[in-house]
Amino acid sequence: LRARRSSDELVDANELIRGQNILLADELDKAHELQMALMPTESPEILDYRVSGLCKPATQVGGDFYQYHNISNERWAITLADVTGHGMEAAIPGVLMSGILDNVIESGLSPVDLCNQLNNSLHRVLPSRTFVCFSLVDINLMTGSLSIVKGG
Repeated sequence: LRARRSSDELVDANELIRGQNILLADELDKAHELQMALMPTESPEILDYRVSGLCKPATQVGGDFYQYHNISNERWAITLADVTGHGMEAAIPGVLMSGILDNVIESGLSPVDLCNQLNNSLHRVLPSRTFVCFSLVDINLMTGSLSIVKGG
């Protein structure tokens, strides 16, 4: 009788764990969809430039992303970022980074000034042991020049 009761309790516990695992997997799938929605679904048309990108996180979510920004009729920017860590530990700061970047890039600052502003903003909100490797390619369509800024 005691063994039967213990067996029934184990079956119930396993069903509970299985249900929780399904809920967790569902949440991670939603987080993956939200993260992928931050990145472009198609390549931009930038005069004679051919640009293409793809991001595949090692796990369901991560801290890598890229974006294309049409700053003006004369400028485009391509940005790439990699947040330290894996999974949600990197994904949440990555989402913060993306939001701050969207706001700062609209300012029309030079690439160096933009990166300085981005760095200052991120320094205020990210945990002290979180780092972001970041690259920005600024394309001036009038002159055909590219400016590349990298930092972390």
